Amino acid sequence: MRGGAYDGLTTATVGIDTQKAFGLPGGQFNISALQIHGTNLSTRYLDTLNTASSIEAEGTTRLWELWYQQSFLNKRVDVKIGQQSIDQECITNQYAATLTNTMCWPALPSYDMPLGGPAYPLSALGVRVREQITPSLTALAGEFDGDPLGNNPDNRHGTNFNLHNGTLFIRELN
Repeated sequence: MRGGAYDGLTTATVGIDTQKAFGLPGGQFNISALQIHGTNLSTRYLDTLNTASSIEAEGTTRLWELWYQQSFLNKRVDVKIGQQSIDQECITNQYAATLTNTMCWPALPSYDMPLGGPAYPLSALGVRVREQITPSLTALAGEFDGDPLGNNPDNRHGTNFNLHNGTLFIRELN
């Protein structure tokens, strides 16, 4: 079958440095939203599990992330709490980020988690701790809601904060 598709993604993000805004050093507040539009090439024409583009998703406007991060010990340790998309920091390939593909967040974890887990275009409530052990070694540990929509497929806008359907634990050394 031949055909074409158009994918579009608009993001809006507000970040607040709490040192500049309130005099609280080491804090950062973030809120972001997604507006996904277009058609899905992979499901319409390719019939593949992996998507051809890293922005393919069902069209919607949704809250993506809403979190607060606080750093400690001269920025060697930080804690992030709130609605997060774990594919922003975990299991990522820094060299693939400039490509139009899905190499940044591997497909396998998404196939094993409800609705793909808390990764684009979804996110979930959680807490993440990061420590810079040495200049070249970082440890990440997180605990997140394992089912971003909480058995509620009508949660198209990302505002149903679920805490009742299992927990996802993730640990990583970079």
